[in-house]
Amino acid sequence: MSPVALWGRPRFRALDRTAEVVLFVLAKEALRTDSPLDAEEQGLPAEVNLDTIGLQRSSRESVEGLLASLRVRAASDLGTTEALDSAQVVYRVRAVRQDPPDLGYLQGAWAVTRWLCSLGATAVLDGFPIVWRPSAEILEWRPDRELSIRREVSVTLETDAESGGKHILHTRGMGKFARFDLIARVQASEREKAGELLLGLAQAQALGHVLRVDRENWVTGVGGGRLVPYAPGINAPEVNLNNDGLLLEALTLEPKADEPVQLS
Repeated sequence: MSPVALWGRPRFRALDRTAEVVLFVLAKEALRTDSPLDAEEQGLPAEVNLDTIGLQRSSRESVEGLLASLRVRAASDLGTTEALDSAQVVYRVRAVRQDPPDLGYLQGAWAVTRWLCSLGATAVLDGFPIVWRPSAEILEWRPDRELSIRREVSVTLETDAESGGKHILHTRGMGKFARFDLIARVQASEREKAGELLLGLAQAQALGHVLRVDRENWVTGVGGGRLVPYAPGINAPEVNLNNDGLLLEALTLEPKADEPVQLS
């Protein structure tokens, strides 16, 4: 039995939402997928049934449009487009769950992806946060690692400023947890601290917490604000989240006066 611990969601409450993970794995040629997957080596908990993780092989031609549209991002994330240029085969790893009370499906998707990397894949696109990673990086991850919200979700500062000089800062990838992406208006100089606030709220959601809409939500030692449903083009610009979102209004990037600051 695999000793890898299942990622739990200790604050879980159902929201009648669907979690989806999609990972695109690039390879120069078809991989020997008849080789067995070692659960302990690849980080697969015993509670996860591999039959629930979808794996589909496609030719490069079938995903050429996707690769072309993300070429600039790949060059930024990978430092080169060599993996895209040399790819002849693309594997899609997909896991879908309705209101998942744990994150085993996410561990399962990454375990299959690590296995493909060990067989010779060159790069991986994490579909919802739109992040490229070289296979070597994924193989360096500890199989028994804990959940890292920074690994699962991206934070983007839109370059176009609104009137008043503020930019839209937002997460991508919370659809992997059947939860809402987060949006805020910030000055460019506030990017780092506001990003910590968004990631803190994202982490709470990943662990199953349900954020309070039309009320203030706070992250210890960072700040908070009132959350309202995001209405693209109405209360904030369209940023093509591919997910529902929550907008932080009246953002405060200071701890509450009566809140103990937690250092980590």
